[in-house]
Parts: sequence; C-alpha cells; structure tokens
Amino acid sequence: MNVTQVRSNFREVLERVGKGEDIEITQDGKVVAALLHPERARLRRTTPALERAEQMRKDFEVARSSLNREKPDFGTLSVTFANELVGDIRAERDLG
Repeated sequence: MNVTQVRSNFREVLERVGKGEDIEITQDGKVVAALLHPERARLRRTTPALERAEQMRKDFEVARSSLNREKPDFGTLSVTFANELVGDIRAERDLG
C-alpha cells in the first residue's frame, strides 16, 4: 500500500495487521516501512545472543528444579558464559 492508501484506510489497515497480515508501505514505488503484528515483530528481534539468553533461562529452570538433588545439574551455566552473553547482548543492542 502506498502512504496515501494507508492514510485513507488507517482503521482497516490496523484491523488487517491485528489479524496477522503484514503490510508494506511504499513511497514513490519503494518500500519505506512495514506494519506487522507485535508478536511477529518480537520474533524478528531474535538475535544469536538473545537465543543464548533463552538457553540460559532454560538452564536456570533445570538448575532450580534439581537443587534438591544430591548433585544439581547446572547445564551450560558458568560465570564465563554469563559474562560473554551479557557482553554480546549489549553489543547487539548498541548496534540496533
């Protein structure tokens, strides 16, 4: 859709996006923006560091559930891993 079409049909555009449709907005024949449902936007923001953070979250869950065992399972958790992950996330955040 071009900018004029989006302006004229904004409520309809929002309804379509709310139902999951992605809409590209063009100006002078070039795509200048895209509207997409917030859930899809979150999926697009996944980066390698965020994937590693998610793995760390899962490892914390495993560790938490195994604390009552004689030998707890801490998965891939380590201070070095945590420090590297925080550094990677900060670097990616500063780029984006």
